[in-house]
Amino acid sequence: MGLIPLLVAAFLVYLAAITWTNLRWDGSWWLDLIAGVFIYGVLFLAIYILCLGAHYAFAFVTYSGWLRGTTLTLLIAYRKKQVDLSLATVRYDDRSSVLIATDRRSGTELALAVDALGDAMLPPAQLTALADAISAGRSAEDESQHAAFAVVRRLRTLAGVASGAGPALATPRPDERPRVGD
Repeated sequence: MGLIPLLVAAFLVYLAAITWTNLRWDGSWWLDLIAGVFIYGVLFLAIYILCLGAHYAFAFVTYSGWLRGTTLTLLIAYRKKQVDLSLATVRYDDRSSVLIATDRRSGTELALAVDALGDAMLPPAQLTALADAISAGRSAEDESQHAAFAVVRRLRTLAGVASGAGPALATPRPDERPRVGD
C-alpha cells in the first residue's frame, strides 16, 4: 500500500512502546502482554490508516502540468510523467473534456483535464500551444494522423470559445457539414 505511511506508523508505535515499557500494571504478566498487544495493534492500525489517508489525499490534491516544446509533463503528487505530444497517440474525450496522450514507445498515458470544473477552461493560449505541440511534425496527408488532427481542430475550437469568439465560429463536425445539392 504505501511505504511512507507504513514507516511513519511503525515509528509512532515504537515511540508508544517505549512509553509503555515504563508503565507497570498491577496484575500478571500475561494480562499486561495481552493488553499491550491489543493497544499497540489498535494504535498501529489507527495511525497507519490516518497516515495512508493523508498520503493519498496529498497525492490527489497536488497536480500541475507544463508544456516545454512538444513535451507535456504532468506532476501528480509524487510522480512525474512526460509524453512527447508530437509523437504520441492523442484523443479527446468530449464527455469528460480530457485530453489523453499515450506515448507509443513506453506506453505512458497522460490525462490532462482541459475543462475541469465546468466553466474553468484552460486559457486560449494554452489550448493553442497544446494544439501546436500535437501538430508539430505530423503530416496532414497521412491517414494515420487524422485522429490527431481531429484533436487539434477540437482544441483550436475550444480556444476560440474560451477567447470569447463563441460557438458560432466553431468548425462543424464532418457529419454536420451541408451536402452539395441539399
